[in-house]
Amino acid sequence: MGHNILKTVVLTGIILWFAAAAAQEDSQSVSSPDDARETSSISWPDPKVDTFTLDNKIAFFLIKENTLPLVHIRVMVRAGSFLDPKDKTGLAEITAEVMRTGGTQKYPPEELNALLADKAAEISMGFDFISGSAKMDILRSDLSQLLPVFVDLLKQPAFPEDKITLAKQQLKTRIARRNDRQAGIARRTFKQLIYGQDSIFAREPEYKTVASISRADLLRFHNRAYQGANLIVGIAGDFDPEHIRSLLKKEFSAFAAGEKVDITLPSVDAQKQTSMYVVNKSDVNQSYIIMGHLGGRRINPDYPTLQVMNQILGGGFSGRLFQTIRSRMGLAYSVSGSYGSHYFYPGTFHIALTTKTAATRKAVQAVRDEIRDLQEKITAEELNRAKARFLNSVVFYYDQSEKILERRMYYAYRGMAQDTLQELIKKIEQVTAPQVVQAARKHLLPEALTILTVGKQKQLKKQLQALGTVEILPQP
Repeated sequence: MGHNILKTVVLTGIILWFAAAAAQEDSQSVSSPDDARETSSISWPDPKVDTFTLDNKIAFFLIKENTLPLVHIRVMVRAGSFLDPKDKTGLAEITAEVMRTGGTQKYPPEELNALLADKAAEISMGFDFISGSAKMDILRSDLSQLLPVFVDLLKQPAFPEDKITLAKQQLKTRIARRNDRQAGIARRTFKQLIYGQDSIFAREPEYKTVASISRADLLRFHNRAYQGANLIVGIAGDFDPEHIRSLLKKEFSAFAAGEKVDITLPSVDAQKQTSMYVVNKSDVNQSYIIMGHLGGRRINPDYPTLQVMNQILGGGFSGRLFQTIRSRMGLAYSVSGSYGSHYFYPGTFHIALTTKTAATRKAVQAVRDEIRDLQEKITAEELNRAKARFLNSVVFYYDQSEKILERRMYYAYRGMAQDTLQELIKKIEQVTAPQVVQAARKHLLPEALTILTVGKQKQLKKQLQALGTVEILPQP
């Protein structure tokens, strides 16, 4: 009970701290172009980050921070659903789910859950497309007891059949409901259109791929992923440096070095002309529109300029999309857009909005006009506001030691320099209006858009046919 009370007090303190930080941010909101220049004087926290690597190739990042008696443990895993065999899509997700729910031989599920509840501790695991994660948040006093439990769960999950069956059923239930919302239909279909129907970047779990997953598949996936060469471990919080180094070395030395997973992904060909598609959803009174094309990579030298462009185009209430499409023209209930850049593979440029079915054609034309306008001119005021919004928001990457830790691990996972964010900020401060216009002309292709609408097929097709050929697609 004492642990639970202390954890409640600590969490309450965190919530109040965030509320104060939010209030402070609101008080410094941009009200004139001159505000942008003030953000260049941002003072960044610079905590000491200790690093070391074990013989089995596990890399460690440690940040000591004594504000609260908590320890945050973060593990990045060089694996993800990109490793799923095509006929077993969903394997990574189920592996992570059952690692947590299935416990280990030493700590069966019920005992593990009771232990964590008694200690007010939390453990979670997951895999996204390009990486895996495991997290544990505990009180400082429980570090020596719970770190071995955490490592046992990472290294030797039991994968009991009943938990596998449950996880597969839960995923099938989600598949059954995934077409309930227009946005879900649009986003999955858009990925298929941009990357290719059978592309690894557009795959989704299906009933038959989930049904084919076995316990042996989970074991193989886990054994491939959880090798020392694929693990980055971060610790932030209140700990004794010498003690935690000794503890980490003792527990994590149990992993074999293994073989580092190769992240080499297929290339993607960009579409060269505009194409229009409709997916029928007859039980709605509005259309969901998503339009765009292949985006770029994080290594693009124009990346800083593109971040400023994103703010000008889709930067919340002040972005051109909101101001023109929603506020001035009244064509959208909601609208957003950005040019996406991933590190390992290209992102997408997309603009998404919901509008009245009868206004679909007009909304599509308005979006194309906005893209073309961005390629012609931006004002000094727009530029300064865009920089201010980006720089003011990016402060929150460094407002806690835990976030600093995760940012360092993110860069280490991708082989990027540890000062990448600081360098990005310097470059953004130097971006000019002509550079943004040039980047928009180079990277935005209004003549080669994939235009997808989801709604009442007959009405949408009739409207869009005035703009060109329309293809009807089934729900994904």
